[in-house]
Amino acid sequence: MHTSKHGIRAPFLGRQHNPAGQIPGGLPEQAVALKHFNSHELFGAQNEVTILHRGERYSLRITGLGKLILTK
Repeated sequence: MHTSKHGIRAPFLGRQHNPAGQIPGGLPEQAVALKHFNSHELFGAQNEVTILHRGERYSLRITGLGKLILTK
């Protein structure tokens, strides 16, 4: 992963952060909407969920201290 003073490469997002508030293509960074989820929406009464990503299975769980842990 390449990091520079002028921006941070975010390959998982497919774009590069630009401190000037613009993303490549000239759109303001605020125009890119991110999905937000409440952890209760994801977990319900459970403390672990499975996420399939590019054919790989990941586990996201809530620890006893209320932290989130993602493992492969």
